[in-house]
Amino acid sequence: MSSNQPAKPNATGSATQVDVLTIDPPVDRKSRWRLLIALALGLTWLTGLAVLAWSTANPITLNQDQIQRSTRIVIGRLSDEQNSFVVEDEWIANERFQSPVIVTNLEDTRLQPGERYIVPLQRDAARTAQRDESAWEVTPSLLPTREPLVYPATDEALKQLESIRTQ
Repeated sequence: MSSNQPAKPNATGSATQVDVLTIDPPVDRKSRWRLLIALALGLTWLTGLAVLAWSTANPITLNQDQIQRSTRIVIGRLSDEQNSFVVEDEWIANERFQSPVIVTNLEDTRLQPGERYIVPLQRDAARTAQRDESAWEVTPSLLPTREPLVYPATDEALKQLESIRTQ
């Protein structure tokens, strides 16, 4: 309860103080619990959405067309030598590559030294026309971007690669 005392004129016209009581509404316990439950559910929902967004953001997706058009698919690391790639594993091969492999458009990719990558390769048409059979290039994708696509060699990417190759 709170008390306000506004001035009120009496019969003679002079002001006197009158006590006016205001009563605060009682707090309903059910309403408070409902509000707390709604807030808890809302926070749980937002936390779940945040975890879902964080755990599934930017998944690696292999370009199936690029993989299927590739002559060879190699897994390895960027070499210290310019345009060379150290092959650790191959997915398509009639013969083993002599490592490192010369890849003519390797500088157009975003490979980081020390990281493992899946690199789809095809013969470099320009160098093959010059009778250089040792030169390869990253298989171009048919996407509008001009950058050759290479993929981090994560477990999920390797599973996708296996799935594409067995189709």
